[in-house]
Amino acid sequence: MALPLPPQADSASSANNKAGAIYAGGGDTTLDGVRRDDRQKNWRAGLAVSIPLAPGRAVSLRVTEGITSRIGADFSTYSAAYTYAF
Repeated sequence: MALPLPPQADSASSANNKAGAIYAGGGDTTLDGVRRDDRQKNWRAGLAVSIPLAPGRAVSLRVTEGITSRIGADFSTYSAAYTYAF
């Protein structure tokens, strides 16, 4: 699951901010036919901001942080994107 993209604004004067929480549950595994107790269950929180530069152009920044992690996958993500709509 990922954070939704903020809607694009028509004006370069306002930014669109979004925050949210994500629950991710992984699959079960087996080894030699024996079910293992290693299902991933993680809660994450994130923030996304979209900064309009001009009509049809924007920069989006996103960050997510792990809140709890039962097994595995405790990490942070950071991303930046440039959007050009034509």
